[in-house]
Amino acid sequence: MAAQIDKVISELRDMVLSGALQPGERVVELQFSARLGVSRTPLRIALTELEKEGLLERLPSRGFRVRAFTVDEIGDAVEVRGVLEGMAARLLAERGASAEVLEQLSQAVEEGRALLAPARRDPKTTVDARAWGQINRRFHEILCEAAGNRALLSALEHNNKTPLAGPAALTLPSTPSL
Repeated sequence: MAAQIDKVISELRDMVLSGALQPGERVVELQFSARLGVSRTPLRIALTELEKEGLLERLPSRGFRVRAFTVDEIGDAVEVRGVLEGMAARLLAERGASAEVLEQLSQAVEEGRALLAPARRDPKTTVDARAWGQINRRFHEILCEAAGNRALLSALEHNNKTPLAGPAALTLPSTPSL
């Protein structure tokens, strides 16, 4: 089921980013489960994931709709994230990182290198963008949580709700363009 969920997430993300789904447009479960040929369970999981990415917003009356955002909003949020994560790195350096935190960060870096290794040998190799996003998200979460500043974590959580601004925001089309 994980592969099916990843496929639904990718397809919905592509629809939002390509403009096939317009800002403000409701994503109705029954309609999209039929359109994508999946049951409602993987669709619900995908909708929740896209909400976390900031592409969709949950409606108070149930359901989701596509969020409106501009390139300037994304740029501003990425810039703020850089400053906040720089602060996290500074705090962690000043306080000292535990051996466990250093091991977790090193492990994330090594997983990223291993994921990218085939593409370094052959640039035509496709990289699993979702896996890269998960590794990158985990690295940044470890760094920021280890800084030990709740206000910083709260600010990052709020900032990362801007679409394409979070550490897992690397998105590639699900199928290569010709």
